Amino acid sequence: MRVDPAHAEKARTAAVALGISVTAYVDALLGHEQLDEHGRPLWWQDPVPFDQKALALKTSA
Repeated sequence: MRVDPAHAEKARTAAVALGISVTAYVDALLGHEQLDEHGRPLWWQDPVPFDQKALALKTSA
């Protein structure tokens, strides 16, 4: 997976404004990330595939 170019530019802009590298910026950003009891970011709203229960399939007769 690749980083969205607009997101990469946003990180670069923030890093330049702070006078640090993009790597240092991302490291600091992740240092502030809050996780829930499952280790997921608190802001994440999308379904998590492995949490979904398998649907019972009807067998053909």
